[in-house]
Formats: sequence, C-alpha cells, structure tokens
Amino acid sequence: LKNGLKRCVAGNDGMANPLLDESHAIAAFKQQLGIHLSEEQEFGWIAEVGIQSPLPPRWTAHSDNSSGFVYYVDHDRQVSSWENPLVPFLRRIVELGRNYLKCYSAGYFEEQKG
Repeated sequence: LKNGLKRCVAGNDGMANPLLDESHAIAAFKQQLGIHLSEEQEFGWIAEVGIQSPLPPRWTAHSDNSSGFVYYVDHDRQVSSWENPLVPFLRRIVELGRNYLKCYSAGYFEEQKG
C-alpha cells in the first residue's frame, strides 16, 4: 500500500461509493499513523479527525491521475510527498496516548509539554 490515500474506490457495480471511499481512506490513514486494530477504540478517532482536518496553509492535496492516490505539495519548499503533512504530528498524539495508558498520572500531559 502506498502512503498516499486513494481518493476513489469503486463498489461492486463499478460506481464510486462515498461510504466505501471514506472507510477505506480512514483505514489507510490509521495504518499511516501506526494505529493497530486493537487500538481502534482508543485512537481511531485521531485518524477520523485528522483526515478531515485542513492542511497547513502552504500545503495542498492533489490526486495522481494514474494511481488515484492523493499526494501533497509544500508550495514554500517546492516539494511533494505521498504523506499527509499532519501525519508526524498525529503520530505523536498516538504515541502520547499510548504512553498515557501505560503510565497514567494526573499531571502526565503537563509533564509532556517540555
């Protein structure tokens, strides 16, 4: 599976199915974020919110005509990537959540700000 998310998935009748598109896109985004099936209840929402979040101002999303996968362009640096620019930040949120569940403390998030 490429890092880019596929924009359009056809159903059994060959027509694009928006619900199927969304569920496949979210599943692929969970995979990019490293969210395992056993963690979906705790962290699945991060992928759902992340995929709907606006990109940073200098970034735009485009669909590759030959594959249908989405790629991202950073217009300031003039580079493109298959990875959504939010992925590193969202991975960090997942990592913080995992650590929080392992060693809960009332001041955990304050301790992580440093």
